[in-house]
Amino acid sequence: MINLASAFYDALAVDSAITTLLGTWNSNPSVHTRRPIPADAGYPLIVVSPDISVRDMDALNTFRSVIVKDVAVYGIQPDHYRIVETLGLLIRNKFHRLRWSITPPAGYKIIDIVALGPSIAPTDDDKKLGRVVSLTVRVQPTS
Repeated sequence: MINLASAFYDALAVDSAITTLLGTWNSNPSVHTRRPIPADAGYPLIVVSPDISVRDMDALNTFRSVIVKDVAVYGIQPDHYRIVETLGLLIRNKFHRLRWSITPPAGYKIIDIVALGPSIAPTDDDKKLGRVVSLTVRVQPTS
């Protein structure tokens, strides 16, 4: 099983168009790869989900996995509304059909990435707002 969480973290945490809009946590951009997020994490922030689903799409001589991950952006109402909307679009544009946008772990290659969204996150209310970009990643071993 391949873990893409650090690949997405690395891609997001070095993109200045994204990080300049984020809060901080431990002097780093507020990008997180696990839940719950730290209580002192600065908003707006990004959360890369665990795998939403993993399925196989093998061929006769190749093994391929299809991994779905959500990348969510959260902010505080009303101050971060436009920032969260912008971050959702930046994340979509960063990954959609851009297989080179992440570096997978050694021994794997990305076939493609397809983005869906941004859409409204489940925890979008009067106090916090969120947008989610769902990423479907097809990956296969290099050997």
